[in-house]
This record gives sequence, structure tokens and C-alpha cells, in this order.
Amino acid sequence: FSREAIGQQMTDATGWRPIETAPKGRKVIVSVPNGSKHTPITMMGRYWPQYTLQSAEGYGPGDGFEEGPDGDCYAPEGWYEEMEAEEPPLHNINPNHWQPLPEPPK
Repeated sequence: FSREAIGQQMTDATGWRPIETAPKGRKVIVSVPNGSKHTPITMMGRYWPQYTLQSAEGYGPGDGFEEGPDGDCYAPEGWYEEMEAEEPPLHNINPNHWQPLPEPPK
């Protein structure tokens, strides 16, 4: 079975899939726990592999970033909230489920 086929089999009735089946490096919809008494937060997110999410100018290793093999600074590998902004996302998140983005309207 392919990873996609396994993810499809694990999709619950609402369309949410376990985060372990999510693609890396692609924008998806994620569900992030929000404490035991609050509804989970739904947002767009992306898993950034090591040395792929470059820090904004002026940030360095002392700011929680790590220096890559090319000498530039990068955010640690992991899930980040995706938003339309000039600066790279700095909000590391811990989602537990995901859904693919819907097709855009025609």
C-alpha cells in the first residue's frame, strides 16, 4: 500500500487523517489541540524538513534558529502555521490531524 492509500483508509468520517500520514513540505489543513476544555484550532500548516525554512533577516542561532551547512540560519524541523506574510512563519505547532486543501473554485 502507498502512504496515500493508507492515509485514505485511516480517514475518519469527518475527513481528518492522523498527522503521521500527512505529506511533508506541502500546505495542508491541520487540527491543533487547544487544551482539554477548548475546541481544537484549525489552520493551514506545513511540515518543514531540516534546513528548508530559512529565518528572516536579523535572526540567528541565539533566537532559536540553527545554522545550516550553507551558513544561513533555519528554523528547526517541524510543523509551522502557514500564512500569507512577507516574513517566514515562526509559530511552531503540534497538530494531531490533517486534511488536504480543497480544490480551488473554477
